[in-house]
Order: sequence, then structure tokens, then C-alpha cells
Amino acid sequence: MILLCILNLFQADFPRTAKRKRLLPHSLGENKMSISPVPEPVPGSRVKDAFSALQSRRWESPNVLCLVYDVTNEQSFTNCSKWLEKARSQIPGTTLPGVLVGNKTDLAGRRVVDVAQAQAWALGQGLECFETSVKEAENYDAPFHYLARQFHHLYREKLEVFQALV
Repeated sequence: MILLCILNLFQADFPRTAKRKRLLPHSLGENKMSISPVPEPVPGSRVKDAFSALQSRRWESPNVLCLVYDVTNEQSFTNCSKWLEKARSQIPGTTLPGVLVGNKTDLAGRRVVDVAQAQAWALGQGLECFETSVKEAENYDAPFHYLARQFHHLYREKLEVFQALV
């Protein structure tokens, strides 16, 4: 249910936000802003330790999974196997519905991950495969709708089990 609310908020705001971001460079004129990169936390620092603790809690008992890779970056696609393995290790013996999302399809000339390759891998892993261009606002909502339906299906199944026990 929360996923649906977040999705609705995201959908309602996304077109305005995307439009604003596209207009931003034109509105700045000749004045260009530069943003300094945020430095990585020093290994062993309190910030890194706190981040690691928060990150590990995010992996506890996932219900659905969204793996996103950059279609112009082979390594990001290759890393999906590692992330999938890590997520599935949190709930051994159960299925984890999810999606594989190839992003940046607007950069067709720089594409290195083939659609068929991604679809075959996703199918082999039991995932649905989507491609999107968030920059162009193309198909960005489809994976979230799919995940929301899967989450709702899981919710209904658990509710039925609970009701059968009562």
C-alpha cells in the first residue's frame, strides 16, 4: 500500500520536475554552476560505520526487488547478479519477485547492453524486464506498477494464510 502511495506522489510530481530540470540550464544563461563532488567517508570513520549499519537493515526481509542498470555501462549490468544474490540470500527458500530495469535508453548510440541479453538474463532469474529513459520520461512508471501488483499479490496471500489460522 505504501508503495502505491509513493508511486502516486512520484507520478504526480515527475513531469513538472523533469520539465524544470530541462529548462534549468537555459534559465542560468551564461552563469554556470558547478557542484563539488561529496567526498567518500574515510574508512573506519563514524559516518561510514553508521551508513553500513543503515544499509544492512535495508536488506532484511525484502518483499520485492528492483535491479536497475545503465544500458550504456556493461559493468552495471554485470553487477546485477551480485545484487540479486545478496537480496535472495536474505530470504533463502522463498521466491523474491522483482524487475530488471535498463535505464538511459535515450542514449541509443552509446548502448552496450543488448535488450535480448537483458531479457534472457531476467527470464533466467525469474524477473520481469523493463527498459526506460527517466530523462525522457519514457516507461519510467511500468516497473513500479508491476512491483506494486506483485507486492499486493503477496499481501493478499499472507492475509489469506493469516485468516485461515484464525
